[in-house]
Amino acid sequence: SLLPPSSSSSSSEIIIPQAHRRRNVFKSVGLLTSLMPMAILNARKAAGADVDVGGVTVSTIKDGLEGSRGAQAGDWVLISYQGKIKATGQVFDSTRGGLTYMNGGVAEYQPRLFQLNAKNPQPGIVSGLYKAIEGMKVGEIRKADISAAEGYGDMAVVGPFAEVPARSDLEYEIQILRMGRDIQRMLRATSRCGAGGQAAQTSGCRDIEPLVTE
Repeated sequence: SLLPPSSSSSSSEIIIPQAHRRRNVFKSVGLLTSLMPMAILNARKAAGADVDVGGVTVSTIKDGLEGSRGAQAGDWVLISYQGKIKATGQVFDSTRGGLTYMNGGVAEYQPRLFQLNAKNPQPGIVSGLYKAIEGMKVGEIRKADISAAEGYGDMAVVGPFAEVPARSDLEYEIQILRMGRDIQRMLRATSRCGAGGQAAQTSGCRDIEPLVTE
C-alpha cells in the first residue's frame, strides 16, 4: 500500500505510487510533459555519447535491438528502470525488485507499462523520464541525468524506497522491454505483466526479455 500523507506534511509533499500498487498521487503535481522532437533524439545513436536536451542528459549504455524503431508519443512501453537521488545515490523508485519498501515488505520485479502521452502523465513518472525514453529502441539501456526542474521541482516526494528532498536532481537507468501502439497486443506479448492499473500484475514478469513485436 502507499505511504499515507503525514498530518504534518506541507502542501508541496507528494507520494510516488509503489511499483506493485500503482495508485493516483495523493497530491497531484500536474506533471504535464512535452515530449522531445524525434529529430533531436535521433542524435542519440552512438553508444556512450552524452546528449543534453532541456535539462535531461542521456547516454546510451547498450544499443537497442536491430529492427526496432525509436519510441514516440502514443506508444505503449514496458520499461524496467531504477531512479536515484543524484546527490546521494539513494534509490527512491525501482521496478527491479529486491529492495525493501519504506513501510516494510520486499518489492517484486515488475516492469512498468504506460503510454508516452503528454496529455495523460502517469503518477510518479516525471517529465524528464518521458524525455529520456522518447527515441529509445527495444532492448536499449540508457542512463539519464534529470535536473530538478524536469523532476519533482520544489516538491518534496515520498517514494517507495526513500524520500526525495525538494529541488533534487535525479538519475535513472532505463531499459525498454516491449513497445507498440496496440495495448491489447502489448498485453498478449507480456503475459499481462505490468497491467491492471491500481493492482498491477507481476505474472510472467521474470520471463520477459527485450523483443521487437511490431
